[in-house]
Amino acid sequence: HSESLDLSEFTAGMLNMGLLHTADECRAVFEQMDTDKSGTLELEEFLTIAKGVLPEKRLALVKEAFSALLRPDDRGVASLRVLQDTFCTEHHPDRVTGQRTESQIWEHFQREFSNVATRGRVTLNDFIRFYEGISAVTESDAYFEAVVRKSWNLAGGAGASANVKLFDSKGRSTSVKNSSS
Repeated sequence: HSESLDLSEFTAGMLNMGLLHTADECRAVFEQMDTDKSGTLELEEFLTIAKGVLPEKRLALVKEAFSALLRPDDRGVASLRVLQDTFCTEHHPDRVTGQRTESQIWEHFQREFSNVATRGRVTLNDFIRFYEGISAVTESDAYFEAVVRKSWNLAGGAGASANVKLFDSKGRSTSVKNSSS
């Protein structure tokens, strides 16, 4: 399977699904989405537009999560190793529902971040792009917050997303469910 569409394939798909109504509409949308002007619509070009941007509340949460991953000398770029060491699969929606095993979730996580990481480093923009995809398929802000907070053991939140961050004698942190919420 090709991971790109030409104008005729795009037009046929949009008209058949009833998303657009004329060939001219399809051409106009296609030209806007074809950001590299190659005459084909690559999967990445389509997904970038389809995902949209994170709403302000979700963006603030993603920035909070990324900031929590940074070490003092990281200069705004997190190491892929820190992400791997911090990421918690226990509350991952696919694990909870039994759709994926813990090892499958890890493989997916590593593949996703390896694709965006340059030389084992992940920028804030990389992290945001990752969560734009999750946000696009997550309707509830509360659920999105719970997923992000539990994935990275972030303190704070309310209700299902509430966690408390604790520190041991060596300064290592862990989060536990806040039973008072």
